[in-house]
Amino acid sequence: MRNIFAQEGYSVYSFNALQINPLQRGIGLTVNGTAIRQVAARPCAFLGYIFHNNDAAVRWVQVFFLPEADVDYGVTPPNFTIKLAADSSSAWDFYRPILLKNGLSFGAATAEAPASGSITAPTLAVTGSVYYS
Repeated sequence: MRNIFAQEGYSVYSFNALQINPLQRGIGLTVNGTAIRQVAARPCAFLGYIFHNNDAAVRWVQVFFLPEADVDYGVTPPNFTIKLAADSSSAWDFYRPILLKNGLSFGAATAEAPASGSITAPTLAVTGSVYYS
């Protein structure tokens, strides 16, 4: 994670698609596994991620370069998706951070791009961390 530790400062957002994270400085989350998880509702730099799929089937993390309020999950197309094989992990340290103007949100689903309004939450949690500044 060469670029992350070279930053003057960075934040870590712990991600669990099926649970509330009460330690996240006032970010409101719901227990509903189909909810969007907001990392930032302001301009930020997306530095990297580590995700773990605890399910025995392929799962997808959908990444939105928007705040949670601007995402209609199942209708708004993700900016990119991350495929997680069964019982596996994925980590990426962006060589050049992705500079975002509006915010950063993500969710977990059983398909890469579900049909409109048909988001299905993973059976077991997709967990991990998102690095941003």
